[in-house]
Amino acid sequence: MKNSRGISTVEFDRHISVATTRGDGADVVREIHAVLGEILKPRWAGPVLVDLAARGPGRYTDLRDRLAGADGPHVHNQSLSGALRRLQRHALITQEPADQGGEYTLTPLGAELADYLARLDRWSRRHRDRLRLDFRRGAAGAAGAAGAAGRSGEKLSR
Repeated sequence: MKNSRGISTVEFDRHISVATTRGDGADVVREIHAVLGEILKPRWAGPVLVDLAARGPGRYTDLRDRLAGADGPHVHNQSLSGALRRLQRHALITQEPADQGGEYTLTPLGAELADYLARLDRWSRRHRDRLRLDFRRGAAGAAGAAGAAGRSGEKLSR
């Protein structure tokens, strides 16, 4: 499988190790943003991957209901369908034919990405307080507070 720049997965792994040894970390981060941005662009793509990894295969209605939860957000059919199509196009999930149940399942590639997402989630939850992130106000609120503190001469504590 090739990424957006035509680099195969093996070459990409080598590219990361070479880039980090020569101090070219910006290229690594740009590559990660490009790849994950393309894959996770639809709102429900990441949650679908994580759900399939945690709960196993599911039909469309199963996924919709599981993602919404008891009091969760409404999952619009068009949004979920778009996310599922994109994940299939990137070979991260497969769907059985309708006459066999039509269940969506993670591919090995999708399972690997879901594992990385779960690890990132654990890391972010573990370090949220140390990073001084405040998700109650959203990103704009936190950035605005940081900017206001900087303008007032107040130092942000670490």
